[in-house]
Amino acid sequence: SFKQSTINTIRAARRHLGDSLLTVTEPKLGRAAVLRAQDLLKSRVRPKTANLYLGRIASAWRWAHERELVSAPWPEVRRLKERRTLKRPFTDEEVELVVDHLGAYLKGKWHPFFRLLADTGLRVSEVASLRGRDLDRAQQTVRVRLKGGEEAVKGVPPATMLLLPEVAPDSWLWPKRGGGGPVSTEGAWWALKKALKALGIADQDRLDLHSFRRGGVTSVHQAGVPLATAMRMFDHQKTDVHMGYQRNAPLGPEVREGVAVLKARRNAARQGLIER
Repeated sequence: SFKQSTINTIRAARRHLGDSLLTVTEPKLGRAAVLRAQDLLKSRVRPKTANLYLGRIASAWRWAHERELVSAPWPEVRRLKERRTLKRPFTDEEVELVVDHLGAYLKGKWHPFFRLLADTGLRVSEVASLRGRDLDRAQQTVRVRLKGGEEAVKGVPPATMLLLPEVAPDSWLWPKRGGGGPVSTEGAWWALKKALKALGIADQDRLDLHSFRRGGVTSVHQAGVPLATAMRMFDHQKTDVHMGYQRNAPLGPEVREGVAVLKARRNAARQGLIER
């Protein structure tokens, strides 16, 4: 009933929590038990990760409670306050440098993966979990599974579609080494870190796999794509979440133009006062 990513997250949470929460007998599952687990997670992982872990556990518990598999409801606990990320978007130039570098790395194994990531704004998990049946080469689209479990069809540039592997319908586009599932996001992150180090990008600690998606949002807005269209493209429901993807981006031309317009208006106001 749960996505594999949810199961993996709960397993990761258990590695940190041990028996402090996940083996609590249900009548004893009260607010105090959850708060103790939250405190333990806070001492070991970032607040954002702690909130993710507890959120996944809570979802699984509520699922079981609705089906009367457990009698105790999940207690409501305030989320930990998360610090704003210092991660930034890739610039268009950096995207091309990284993807081109990966074209020559490991015989180009990662090149189509990162090309698709860069040219569509898809999430890394959405790209990694593609199977042969998800590609429609005639329509130039891919069918992806979104975070909430829903499916969506996304357009792919023709040149990018030509790079994608041709596999059987049930086969993974990028199988894990040795088989048994799709390539892990950890493997993709390892390849990206190698590329960033080789290219000598100065603040590479502020870049990660999600920086491709951040860069996609930033790029389409700098190109003048309407907000509603951009939000639909990236499957964002909330404007503040969508606009937050541009946080920490280098100044684009539209920001500089805006500053120039503001200065021109101030100069006009000043001139009016002088003439008065």
